[in-house]
This record gives sequence, C-alpha cells and structure tokens, in this order.
Amino acid sequence: MDDLSNPAVGYSFISDPHNFFSNDQDQLMQAFLTDPQLQAQFIASYGLDGKPLWNTIAFCKWLDSYAQCYGLLLLHAEVLGGSPVHGPKLTAMTYMNIPTSTHRNFVAFGKYIAMLVTYHKGNSITGIEKLIPHPLDAVTSDLVVQDLAITCPFAQQAALICYLKQPKICSLYSNHLFLNNGHLFDTTDISNLMDLFTAETLHTTLGIQGWRQVSMAFRCKMYPALNDLMGNDSRETGMFLECFGLFKPVLEVNIVAAMDRHIEELVYAEMLFGLDLQMKAKFKDLFEPITHVKDLPNDVIAEICLQDANQTIKR
Repeated sequence: MDDLSNPAVGYSFISDPHNFFSNDQDQLMQAFLTDPQLQAQFIASYGLDGKPLWNTIAFCKWLDSYAQCYGLLLLHAEVLGGSPVHGPKLTAMTYMNIPTSTHRNFVAFGKYIAMLVTYHKGNSITGIEKLIPHPLDAVTSDLVVQDLAITCPFAQQAALICYLKQPKICSLYSNHLFLNNGHLFDTTDISNLMDLFTAETLHTTLGIQGWRQVSMAFRCKMYPALNDLMGNDSRETGMFLECFGLFKPVLEVNIVAAMDRHIEELVYAEMLFGLDLQMKAKFKDLFEPITHVKDLPNDVIAEICLQDANQTIKR
C-alpha cells in the first residue's frame, strides 16, 4: 500500500504501517551481531560498558560494495525503466518525502513499483510540476523493495559509523536511493558503468548519450509488436506506449488506476509474446516460411478446367 496523497515528511510505502516493513528494519544489523564470522570482521573490540567498537574500515569497504550494487540497479532503471531518464534526475531520487519536496521518486502503484520523474518544462507558466512514471521490471522492483526494507537501514547505521562528523552524508543515506559511498552518482558514473558492461557484451562502448539514440530500437527488439502499436491511435494504445516513454495526448485519468492497468497490459503482452515464440518453436514445421515460387517443384502439373467459361455466378 502506498498513500500517494500523504505529504508528511518521511513518509514512503516502506514506512506505511499497513505494509509491515517497519517491523524488521534492524534484522540485518542483528545478523551482523549474532554471526561469529561477521562479528570478527566488523567489530574491532568491546568497550568497558560492553558495547561494540566498530571496525570503521570494514564498514567503509561494505559501503563501497553497496555502491557497486546501487550502480547495477541504476543501469537496470536506466535501461529497463521506460524512456531514458536524464542523469541528474535519476541519481538524485528520494524514496521518501523530504522537507524540500513532497514528491518522492519511488512509489507503489498497486503491486507495481515505479519511478516518478519530475518534468519541469512549462512549470513557470502553469505553476505545476508534471510527474512522469517509469515502471520498473519485476527483478529491479523486488531488489529495490528488499533494499529499502532491509539493507538501507543498515547502510544508515554504517554511514553514521564511517561519516560520524559529516551529517550531510548521513542525511543522504536517510532519504536517497542510488548512493555512491558518501555521495550521489553523477552522469559520468552512469556512463562509465554502461561503458564497462556494454564493452564486454556488445564489443563497443555505449554510454548514456549513445543509449538515448538506440533505446527506441532496443525496446522494439524486446517487444516487436511495438512498431505496430505506434501506428495505432486508440486511447488504450496511447496509454500503453507511455510505458515505453512514447507520449501521446490522452484524456486525464486516475493515475494509480491507469498505471496499474498499463503495466498489467504490458505484462500480459510480454507473456503472450513468449507463448507465441514457444508455439512457433514447438510446431516449427508448420511455421516455416512458404517456399518461394522459384523453388517449387515443376514435375507436378495441375490445371483448372471450366465447363462453360461464359457462365456467371449470381447471388
């Protein structure tokens, strides 16, 4: 459950009591305190009062590994979250309401997780900030929810240990997602990560700028029917295309219900596309391309004989 109308500072679907996430936010820290191997790694010694004295270097290394994980989540959000998002907007996302903005960037539309990106053009004229939803895929959504519910509270404690005298850094860990060990990622970081992974797979580097040029072709490759949908002007198709970042003017709708419906349609379409591929593979002999006329056998002759060529057919 996510109350999108709740403007309270600190509110998110993670803190909402209906979701029961807030009950076990210390479970990762408890695991560290009870596991002997982790104790030896992260606890340097114990004070006279029996409280642990933390191994700061070990926690800094953990935050660095945590940042690497966030980098991968960033790539998932950039590549699979609809149309490409401008780097600064993607890297500065918050998962809860903060004092300077009640528009948190990670929300739950029913059972789906989406990023809300603020669109500022025309804001000076209309006085309204437009929010563009970018749905996350199932794997990324699950990882983000687990991170916010389990890992993020531990990261906040780790930041207090490593950056005790730097409250601004600790504040980032309290309300932001996608942190690069004490600071936000920037566009260069994302491009470097994309270069690293695309060079291995594509044998060429593809940064943010290059991805924006080829992203539409990539989405059409993932969902071939998208080309046909682009030529359909129906309201449902227009709303469906918004999931891919292709916006057409549509009537005002309830955004929660609309997003829920669009994403369900997208899921069903992907499922049907997969079934289509399975059926074609299973009955491959029936779906083989029709032989070209030049390759047809010429040793079989057939002819049509008309008894009376002057006769006509009447209804």
